[in-house]
Formats: sequence, C-alpha cells, structure tokens
Amino acid sequence: MKPFMRNTILAVLLMGTVNFTQAQQAVKAAARPSVSVTQLAPAAEFGSANRYYYTTDREINEADLKSKEVSKEITAPKGADVFIENSSRGIVIKTWDQPKVKVTTTVYFEGDSKLSDEEWLEKVNLSLKTLGSAIKIKSGTISSTPGAYTIYDGRGFSYNGSGVAVFNAEGQNIGTKSNMKRIVTVTVPAGSKLDIESRYADVQLPGNIGDVNVDIANGNLEAENIGKLVLRSKYSNANVGDVKTAELEFTNGRFSANMIDDLDIDSK
Repeated sequence: MKPFMRNTILAVLLMGTVNFTQAQQAVKAAARPSVSVTQLAPAAEFGSANRYYYTTDREINEADLKSKEVSKEITAPKGADVFIENSSRGIVIKTWDQPKVKVTTTVYFEGDSKLSDEEWLEKVNLSLKTLGSAIKIKSGTISSTPGAYTIYDGRGFSYNGSGVAVFNAEGQNIGTKSNMKRIVTVTVPAGSKLDIESRYADVQLPGNIGDVNVDIANGNLEAENIGKLVLRSKYSNANVGDVKTAELEFTNGRFSANMIDDLDIDSK
C-alpha cells in the first residue's frame, strides 16, 4: 500500500466526527479504484462513534476456486471438559460414541495445493489441543488480505469483511468469497460438558450433551434439550428445548424455551 494513501485514509478515519461521505472522498482522493469503504454498525446500536475500514477488492476466479474439507481429532480424557473460544465462525456441535474430539472446516483456494490438513488449520487459525484433563478449541479470525487495513470499532473488536477467506496454493490469503458461511463443526463424545465463548457467530447444540456454559455476543444460539444451561448473552437471541436448570444473564436479545424446571434469570 502506498504511504500517501494510508495517511490520507487514516487522517479521515481517526477524526472524531468522521462520516461515511468523508471516508469515500478520502478513498477517491487516494486515486486507487480497487479500494472500497464499508460502514460498520451504527452508533445508535452500540453507543460509540461509527468506524469504517477499507480493503482491496480482489476478483476471485470461480473457475479456479477449489475446496477441501480439513480436520483434526485427538483422544479425549474420560470426563474431559471441552472449551471452545470462537470469533466470527459459526459453530456446529455434533456428538458420537468415540472417546475423541474432532474439528472440521472447509478451506477454499486457487491452484493446486499440497498443504496438509494440519497446515491448513494453522492458516485458518483453528487449533485443537489437550490441556491437562481438558480439551481446548480456538477458532480465531484470519488476517486481512495483503494490502488491506482494518479499523477497530468502539468496543475493541476488529472487522475484516464477511464470507470465507480464499487462499492461493501456498496458503496466502488473497481475498474472500462473500456468498459462503464460515462454519466449524466440533464433534465431541456424547455427554460431554461444554464451555463456549463465541463472538459474532451462531452456535448450534445437539440434545445429547452434558452441562453447557455459553458466553455469546452478537450471534444466535440454537439448542435442543439440555440438562443444565448457564448462559451469558449480549445482543443475541437464544432458542432452546427443554432445560432442567437454567441460569441466564441476558442483555438486548430474545430468549425462548420449551420448558424449564428451575430458572434463575437476570434480563436487561
């Protein structure tokens, strides 16, 4: 990225009274037609000044685009808790009768790649490891396309576009495919206890799991029957089946359930 362009954009974006028109004018002034500006969430919703980011528009050749399902599994200690830390990817939980935990996702790339599943998981910032008697899964965001620049919003979170990342054969991020969703499937032993922290993504839970602790923001929770549910939710909606015991902290969202035997709720 040329220095004069970076300085022009930042000069506008860092102003306290920045608006979308100013950001667009700054882009035009930089005289680079391949740059676009996207407006983030309105200030009225989050109580902070609007923020913008710009990124290069990379034309993805659909004819050259390939996909591959990549996965990793590890043996789970008996009775192990499963911790999931996630940002910006939909999480789908499944169960099986094996004493293993498995993560699966799909990568998209151009050309002929010889990268292994382990290498692809590192490229997409998805990890699975044993920590003592527990299993930890971390699903993070992918770095922006080379030449792109990301602005943080007023709450300290960054945005670098929607859709799935597209890579070249060497695993370098070259753009995004906007009509696809980022999904990670996590398969755990039936009856597992889950502790999930998720931001900007939806979470789906099956019915044959153990106790569940969910901390979710800016996403939706869909769950079947649960024995014990501890839910902390902000700017999210939750829909669950039957719950024996529920402890809920809810801010700005909707919650619905079929039947709850014992409920403790704090709702704002």
